[in-house]
Amino acid sequence: MTMADIEAPPLPYETMAALRSIGYKFPQALADVVDNSIDAGSSEIKLEVMAHPESAADSYVLLMDDGVGMTHDQLVKAMQLGGSNSSAESLGKFGMGMKTASLSQCERMLVGSLKDGDFYGYAWDMDVLKRKGKWLLESVSRSDFPPKAREHLKGITSGTIVMWTRLRAYKDKSAGVAARSLDTAVLDAQSYLSTVFHRFLSGEIKGRKVTIKLNGDYVLSPWDPYCRPEKARKTLDQVTLKVETINGFAGSITFDPVVLPSQDGFSSARAFTLAGGYNKWNDMQGFYFYRNNRLIAFGGWDRLRAKDEKVKFLRVAIDYTVNREMDDELAIDVSKESASIPESLRQKIDKYLTQWIKVARDNYSKDRDEPDRKKEKKFSLLEVERMLIREAEGDEKITIKKLFRKL
Repeated sequence: MTMADIEAPPLPYETMAALRSIGYKFPQALADVVDNSIDAGSSEIKLEVMAHPESAADSYVLLMDDGVGMTHDQLVKAMQLGGSNSSAESLGKFGMGMKTASLSQCERMLVGSLKDGDFYGYAWDMDVLKRKGKWLLESVSRSDFPPKAREHLKGITSGTIVMWTRLRAYKDKSAGVAARSLDTAVLDAQSYLSTVFHRFLSGEIKGRKVTIKLNGDYVLSPWDPYCRPEKARKTLDQVTLKVETINGFAGSITFDPVVLPSQDGFSSARAFTLAGGYNKWNDMQGFYFYRNNRLIAFGGWDRLRAKDEKVKFLRVAIDYTVNREMDDELAIDVSKESASIPESLRQKIDKYLTQWIKVARDNYSKDRDEPDRKKEKKFSLLEVERMLIREAEGDEKITIKKLFRKL
């Protein structure tokens, strides 16, 4: 008996449940959605996180932008797994991010878009996928979004809003615990977004200055890994290497190494503390991979070296020709949290890295050999804040963060 070919479409709930388990954390998931707003040409992106004081189920995350918006067909495509309206210049890659990132954090995501005066909205709901067993997009209207979203739509001619409801990490917690946990996640996201989008926030990319506002009028400041205002830093020679594959020339990769000064070489104690970045100083040494000016992965030496106290002031920016073949060569993943130097270049770059490390080590030793010029240690407010947080427990950390934000 000859059997005919048949279609075997993936099961909706099971497929979405598997894909959203890639491993997103709250800051990374939020960044993935911001990518779409930047790709849409937004100049201002507003993030609102509502930690409901009485009902954890009513807490939500809301993103609002002033980008080009989407037509009905464009929105449907953007909501499909693998669907994308992006190009080679876009921050998006697989057409998966907005969906998988959002649903990694919530049970229901709503997307509404305004274009040419027309509003279109759809939602993915995990309960609906499970109950119906179909890839069913729910139609939603402006009234399904909170007042802040509706007010935002009144003030723009085009743009998109994304909303996460029934937040997964907090649905089984009491309202108070959920609110405090969400506050902590927001503070973490604030630092992360300032890091990965620093080139857009600073305006160093011509024509692509972006402002990100968090919970009202708090404007995120860019975090510069290379501390360009610091006069004592050392910029080393740029290196550009070509990547060849079996198909020929695929593109090139540029390496820009910088050796930062030790604490005494910084303009102030505060500047030194800020330069430590998202993680501790030791964890922030290493390669900084950029894809279309968006920081993808940072910290560590991609298995070429172990982290070293004497090399903690060395950071290397990596930019590359963005195309599908080069994305594959650098092993860019769906979550856009990891990247790696192509195998064909690892031996070459290892030789350069040896030279850069020598400069960093010499600089470190020189600083340690100098006599102490300070009779007493002075601390910046930021250093005091971080010391207090290290000693604090539970809710005390949130209180300290809020207090120092006002100073």
